Amino acid sequence: MDIFLISAQKGGAGKSTLTALISNSLAIDFRKKVLVIDGDEQGTITDFREADELELEEFPYEVKKLPTKEVAEYLDNLEDQYDVVFVDLQGSTSDNDILEIMMLANRVLLPIIARKADLYSTLNYVETIRKIETYKKEEEEDTDFLLYAMLNQKRGRIEEKAMRDYCKEVGVNIFENGLRDLVAYARWNTYESYMSSDNSDLNAVKEEFTAFMNEFVEKYKL
Repeated sequence: MDIFLISAQKGGAGKSTLTALISNSLAIDFRKKVLVIDGDEQGTITDFREADELELEEFPYEVKKLPTKEVAEYLDNLEDQYDVVFVDLQGSTSDNDILEIMMLANRVLLPIIARKADLYSTLNYVETIRKIETYKKEEEEDTDFLLYAMLNQKRGRIEEKAMRDYCKEVGVNIFENGLRDLVAYARWNTYESYMSSDNSDLNAVKEEFTAFMNEFVEKYKL
């Protein structure tokens, strides 16, 4: 069972959106048994699932809302019931409960928005995750831990190249395929695959998202 964090320190990086979009595709296109744990106080994914329940009765995966302090114990008791578990958390690394959850994860995706206002918080957060990665590999001998970054909400900014260069400098591998800042991604739900949906509104992003998902599955060895 792989435990994923799509993690960012600063709000607005799109972590909840990515969690839902990736979960939708893994469950529908790649036939994975997926669980999403919503441990974020804002409860964004839970709110979207509750809204979706007004239209649908069956969903490709389960969404479970838990207080942050209960997530780690819940993960310990899952016993490989799922192929993939995503945990959606607030970005703070000062909370001991969040740090405990981060230590349990073996897959981390860092969505990076290359805006000048976000650069320093992103750099600090990357350093924190790298310390966790180093500890898990050196102290716990966890060689299965995988960390990648990806450019999200791309707009062709010069800062995007700067962030790619920084990730290379600190040894964080970054996806070749990122996602652009397009309206289709903002209109997400908890049941529709952007790879295989016949929704014509998604034609503008289908090719891009398919390339991203294929790289995601390959890099994380799913």
